[in-house]
Amino acid sequence: LLKRGGTMVYSTCSLSNDQNENVVSWLLEKERAELIPIHFPKATSDLVMAGTIKGTVRFQPNLGGRHSQELFGGGFFLAKIRKIG
Repeated sequence: LLKRGGTMVYSTCSLSNDQNENVVSWLLEKERAELIPIHFPKATSDLVMAGTIKGTVRFQPNLGGRHSQELFGGGFFLAKIRKIG
């Protein structure tokens, strides 16, 4: 799908490991690719947190605390991948 050196952002509107980390892990195992870490200054907040694969990011569907019942969507997952060979 990518030329050598090409990058892509894999993003879903899901918090399912099957649709997120498992897909990224499979891709990294099957293709000559590497993960490019995504960093957010507030990646440890209630809304934005690190994914279970280092360098990936999850956006949680609520803000926690007194707003924990307010949903702001189904959540998102981001991973940035580069083809190396």
